[in-house]
Amino acid sequence: MLIRKIRTLLELLKNLSRLPEIERKLAFLVENSDFSVLPRIEKDLAFMKLNIDYELPREIDKKLTAWLEINDLTLLREIDRKLTHTAENSDLALSHEINRKLTYLLEHGTNHDDLALLPEINQKLTDLLKRSRNRSGGAAIRFSRSNKSDAESDSSIATESEPADSIRPLISGHLPEFLSSIAFKGNNLPYEELGTVNQYRGGEVHSEINGLLSDQDIEECVRRDIFPLPATIDRENYHGDRHFDWWLSGLIDFYKIKAKLEDSGAQLSSGDAILDLGCASGRVLRHFAIQGNDLECWGADINLRNVEWARLFLPKNIKVFHNTILPQLPIEDNSLALVTAFSVFTHIDDMEFAWLAEIRRILKPGGFFYVTIHSQKTWESMKAGVPVYDALITMRDSIHDYNVTAAFLSSPMPDEKTVLSWDTADSYNSNVFHHTGYIEREWGRLFDIVEIMPRFSGYQDVVLLRKPMI
Repeated sequence: MLIRKIRTLLELLKNLSRLPEIERKLAFLVENSDFSVLPRIEKDLAFMKLNIDYELPREIDKKLTAWLEINDLTLLREIDRKLTHTAENSDLALSHEINRKLTYLLEHGTNHDDLALLPEINQKLTDLLKRSRNRSGGAAIRFSRSNKSDAESDSSIATESEPADSIRPLISGHLPEFLSSIAFKGNNLPYEELGTVNQYRGGEVHSEINGLLSDQDIEECVRRDIFPLPATIDRENYHGDRHFDWWLSGLIDFYKIKAKLEDSGAQLSSGDAILDLGCASGRVLRHFAIQGNDLECWGADINLRNVEWARLFLPKNIKVFHNTILPQLPIEDNSLALVTAFSVFTHIDDMEFAWLAEIRRILKPGGFFYVTIHSQKTWESMKAGVPVYDALITMRDSIHDYNVTAAFLSSPMPDEKTVLSWDTADSYNSNVFHHTGYIEREWGRLFDIVEIMPRFSGYQDVVLLRKPMI
């Protein structure tokens, strides 16, 4: 069963450069009846499927695995686990030096004098992990050395110096095959805990306020928000280390939504229910819960680690759940005053209208849907440095419906709904562009189109829709 699953993953990941090496390893294991590292290969493949940009950790892993096959060294296995942790947490500061030393070891064959370098590499990784935890005041995660099998060791990261109050998400290590194709779970490593927004005042800010909020408004919002901020890795790396900027960007979107509802003759009242679809770790949702007027706040996200962060750290008036790519939400009919979706329909290709119908179902008559899209104006503004442009250029060899080049992306948008999808993942594998004429004609079948606002959310447009009263 496990071999079939690995082969399925290999097929899904067939365009990645690391696959020939993994196929060779798999063949060796099958021929020699040595299945001890199959669970780790499966884990590596699942990680590759979700994190396609980590070229250096892949190369490191390949080299480490080569040494494991030759020497079966306990120390190398420990280093391998630590490298997996650093890759999963995007903390790769020492990877280039580690890679250089491993290259040296491989080039010099099995001369055991060269193995003296391995403890030094191991210590550097330990120091790296300590710095990763100490940035938030926690202790280092340490990896135990024991007589357990590789499969047991890989699934049981010890935390012998982890503080008693360290908080982990409730995420099991089991990832059913059906679930991996429709949602993400993430790991269950302890969260790095940042302080409240007040601790990060004065940091670098890129978000544009444009007169929406006064300094006094911001100060009052800071005063009310006594909840921690997510670490960069737990907000999908958005805004880097600009923690205050991340918080402020969500506050700005919250106030933009309020203003647009008021322009439409509506406002959210005490007891109204809202849903932030694709809430991640609560960039916008936290402001509805903290700055809103006693609202019933719902959040949903496709990544379970994000959901767990919101559940554990944000106000208890938030109800948050793990959703999938399938258009089904466990919310009552005609119950919500507002649904928001930031950077969600920019990635929905299949079942677009089923998702629109599901959102229409849960909205009250007269309820609003505030959603960002990539429009033809987004397409026209794409250039190097714009995230969606850079992503498409990076993935162009895996996009088959169009020949994606710089010239193609500088030409007019080819279709009124243009989907650029890649075959290296089962979900979250596309960027979708809608012409506003298509939105008005097709989405207008289900909603009243209140307004389409060009570049109202960064480089994305915002569409404000309303469920008809009858």
